[in-house]
Amino acid sequence: MFGDASRVIDYYKKRWHIENYFKILKDGGCKVERASLRTFERLEKYITLFSVIAWRIYYVKHLAEAAPDEDSSLSFFRRRITRFENRK
Repeated sequence: MFGDASRVIDYYKKRWHIENYFKILKDGGCKVERASLRTFERLEKYITLFSVIAWRIYYVKHLAEAAPDEDSSLSFFRRRITRFENRK
């Protein structure tokens, strides 16, 4: 019974991350909904570009909330270096 409840809580935590990402994409700086592009191709390119930007904004914001005393740019590079060094 508690296993089911904790699984549901985990789903809601993940959903909250997704909701926050799309909030950044739509309203929080990227303003994708305000783009008045006339062709599907332009809109697709616009959303593709701003999806990456929104992810980066979300990532830095999440790091700042999770570890407010750590420089998020240093953390980002440390993680990349660690992944690179651990490749085989």
